Amino acid sequence: MTTNHTRDKLPTPFDVRVQRALGAPLADDVVVALDHVAMEKSPKTNYRFTATADGSVFYVQRSSKPGDWQVPFDQPLPARPARKLEAGTIAAVLAKLTAAGFFDHPGYEADPTAQDGSFWIVRARHGKDVHAVVYQNIQPAFLADLTAISDPLWVDPK
Repeated sequence: MTTNHTRDKLPTPFDVRVQRALGAPLADDVVVALDHVAMEKSPKTNYRFTATADGSVFYVQRSSKPGDWQVPFDQPLPARPARKLEAGTIAAVLAKLTAAGFFDHPGYEADPTAQDGSFWIVRARHGKDVHAVVYQNIQPAFLADLTAISDPLWVDPK
């Protein structure tokens, strides 16, 4: 199957919301992080999580309070984990990322025919380095494993 996806380094300059999400520091014990940032000007569906090797998940949503839509997250990650995953879950996710070639990805992939939608920003630690890929209106297969971590925590901010 052929696709018309754009796959290259992240263009610069790029959407300020993505740049801000990518600029957020990761704690040294974080091995995988996911940011979901809506492309629309309403950030109420934005959420992010980080996970440590031991399966501790730190999760936050954008509040539903009015504010600057260019700020993807208006609250910090909590000090305590929102959830603890079963042993081996994060190792399995990292194995799937490796098998999918995530750590060799140039950093940006998009479907240029899509409008609106979402940015999925995935950062994962590979040794001492953190690799980041921004997916714009693309949902690679391993994303289902990442959203399975966050979905039980998501609350509709109506």
